[in-house]
Amino acid sequence: MSDFFKDLAENRKKLWIFIPLLLLYAISYFHRTGIPGTVFSQLLQEGFTAEAIGAIASAFIMVYSVSQVISGMLADKYSGVRVVTIGGLLFIIGTNMLPFCHSLLMINVSRIIAGFGASTMYLSLVREADRLFGRKNFSIFLGIIYFVGYIGGMCGAYPFERLCAYFDWRNVLICLGAVTIILYIVFLFGKRVEKLPSPSALPISFFPLLSIMKNPYAWLVLYCSSVNFGTFSIMQMVFGKKFLEDCGNFSSATASIVISCLTIVCMTLLLLNGIFIRMVGNRRKPFMIGASSLNFLTTVMMIMVLYFDLPKYFLIIGFICYAVSSAGTLAYTLTAQEINSKDIMTLATGFNNMGCYFFVAAGALLLGKVLDLFLPADFAGGDFTYPIQGYIAVLGIILVFSFIGIILMFFAPETKGHYFNLRLKLKPQTKKIK
Repeated sequence: MSDFFKDLAENRKKLWIFIPLLLLYAISYFHRTGIPGTVFSQLLQEGFTAEAIGAIASAFIMVYSVSQVISGMLADKYSGVRVVTIGGLLFIIGTNMLPFCHSLLMINVSRIIAGFGASTMYLSLVREADRLFGRKNFSIFLGIIYFVGYIGGMCGAYPFERLCAYFDWRNVLICLGAVTIILYIVFLFGKRVEKLPSPSALPISFFPLLSIMKNPYAWLVLYCSSVNFGTFSIMQMVFGKKFLEDCGNFSSATASIVISCLTIVCMTLLLLNGIFIRMVGNRRKPFMIGASSLNFLTTVMMIMVLYFDLPKYFLIIGFICYAVSSAGTLAYTLTAQEINSKDIMTLATGFNNMGCYFFVAAGALLLGKVLDLFLPADFAGGDFTYPIQGYIAVLGIILVFSFIGIILMFFAPETKGHYFNLRLKLKPQTKKIK
């Protein structure tokens, strides 16, 4: 760790780029967590159904998901700084539009624009952390990225809920939008401090993506990572707060505290996992197997709590276990990079990230439809307590996906921090990059 702080001191000027970008990423995580999950009841009162609210979540996350591959290609080619210069502007436009939109169509339009912009931030951080501070410190910086991002997610739960209890949620977002603009200006200033690298010789092409898609290990890691991260994120971003209110009879404030606490648990473990992985010889597989197993066992426990009407504090324990399981994301991300060519490290991360958020977006829509099957035929809007049977059905779907994930995870490779010796073709029948 002493070497890490020494390297950080020697590269402190580079923090003018890294820190504002890190905080912008945290705000993007706030929007993923707080909208619509924290204001679920307020949106119901405005006349939206669970399916419509799921669509609001999906509008952001689906665009965020499919944009990962494009953002990865651009970051590998032009650097993360150049990519987020455009992406940050789109994020500002989308997030500042949202408070002034009242129809489902316009809310989704603003979320789509914000999702495009937000999709550039994580991958730009990944690329810049590797470029600015070196691979030997990368697992620690990746842990920091997740940690600070999850702080944004935590603020999107209880702190946002408390602010919404005293102020209209739209006014809160207007103030946050002003902070976002300030951070973006600081980031633009930071670009002048650090000389940007020349664009890579790697062309903008789908051949690198095809090389990832032909790698069976890439799909294996993508699936297992998506189920783990997706289960936690769906609970955190969309249905978790409402779940606790309906099934545990918790108040809005208490449910938000739980969401914040599990976010704290996850982000703390993500930070520590970067250190733990380095301490155990950069092994990734034990963390991945443990995460997938815990996700499955937690879902079994949650179903039993609801079915047998066990004490509802077990629901809180289950939510925390989902957070612990999701902390395995760090190991999945590192493995996703290392089973592919080093030349496309950001693209490989984007491909895996795409799967994770696609699972969240599709899951939010699917589970919203499942819950709405339990709405009364004469439902005309307003807050509604969904029955326990609806949530058991939701957990049953998650259980099937997580069971498959456990089996697949045992076939994953152990990279120990080293890239596979893969060489990337620029295009068919041309020379290879060394």
